[in-house]
Amino acid sequence: MHPTQTPTGTLSLFQLSSELENLKKHIFMVDEIPRFESHVLERAKELANAAARHGREENIKAERALAFDLQFLSKEMQALKIDGVGRRIEVLEKQFMNQKEKQDNFQIELEQQLNIKMEQLMGRRLDGVKKEVAFMKEKIDQSQNLFGRNDIDHQRELQIGLEMKVSQLERTVQSLDTKIKEFEQEKREADNKQRDKERLERELKDKEREKDGINEI
Repeated sequence: MHPTQTPTGTLSLFQLSSELENLKKHIFMVDEIPRFESHVLERAKELANAAARHGREENIKAERALAFDLQFLSKEMQALKIDGVGRRIEVLEKQFMNQKEKQDNFQIELEQQLNIKMEQLMGRRLDGVKKEVAFMKEKIDQSQNLFGRNDIDHQRELQIGLEMKVSQLERTVQSLDTKIKEFEQEKREADNKQRDKERLERELKDKEREKDGINEI
């Protein structure tokens, strides 16, 4: 797998951008050029044979015809290179857009999952705190009914128990704050990825304008 490929084997946005840049620098279709070169050689042989069969005048005509053919084929080869690059860019653009769509969907899914997890976490934490408070109130009511409000020893024991519960609740709140900070960090990372994606989109638009300039040539 290419080092910049995704686990599914598709090219990453960075690799697509790099290949577009390379195509702009190297307008070259290796598979097609030999066919034109072969055609030029065959045509040159035909014209050379025709010139050998006829006189000097025919030879001059043959040379002119060969020069014309070479010039024509040179233009054809250049057009082929540009067309080939254009086709390759279209393929890359489709891959780029597909990859971008996948990343957009992943971004949305990630944000949804983070929001769901955060809501679940908040819900569980708040439910737990509410249960703890309700339990403490129940114990206080039970203790007051059993021992009476003026039982000093029991009030002291109850105070110690309440202090322990308060300490536990404080730790619960601290844990919740930690989770919130982790969520905010994940959100910042997601925002950074979004900015990177927008930057790549701008670069792609710039390359499209450059490609349009090449096709006009």
